[in-house]
Amino acid sequence: MRELKRKVIHVVAGLFLAVLVYHDLFSLYFFVPLLVAGIVLAIVERYRRVPVVHELLCAYERPGCVLPGKGALALLLGAILAVVLFDKKTAFVAILVLSIADPVSHIVGKYAGRKKHWLNDRKMIEGTLAGIVLASIAVAFFISPVKSFIVSCIAMFFEIFEHKFLDDNVVIPIVVGVSLKLLAFW
Repeated sequence: MRELKRKVIHVVAGLFLAVLVYHDLFSLYFFVPLLVAGIVLAIVERYRRVPVVHELLCAYERPGCVLPGKGALALLLGAILAVVLFDKKTAFVAILVLSIADPVSHIVGKYAGRKKHWLNDRKMIEGTLAGIVLASIAVAFFISPVKSFIVSCIAMFFEIFEHKFLDDNVVIPIVVGVSLKLLAFW
């Protein structure tokens, strides 16, 4: 149940960040210091309990997480990188894909998945397909349906692989942004 709560928060937080980007309300002057403060709090929390932070982490964080709040911090870092590296529309689409594809793939894979993915036996094919379909539909309102499908497939391809040091919340927005830029030539 904790994982479902985490993924719902991922969707809501990601969509919130995407809406801020879309309406030109995403300010690096606010979100970069927020990220730094979050990292400092996470490090402090690792060694000493910070009352409000500790209760939130106990309710939503994965047990045994090396850096408390890592998922939320990575989501914010991914959004910041998208805004810094790409134009507004590309950053918006990149954050939108991340906000939908990643959590949907986990939720569907966990609760409806039956067939393990051949590239990663910890992932389910049904989850990957659901992430592609829902992200494609959401993004097709802002870019062409063909491009939305392609970038959603690419995002989910990178989501399949888990890396010890690279979080998909950081990788996916960059991969989607670069993919959109390359597709602009097509």
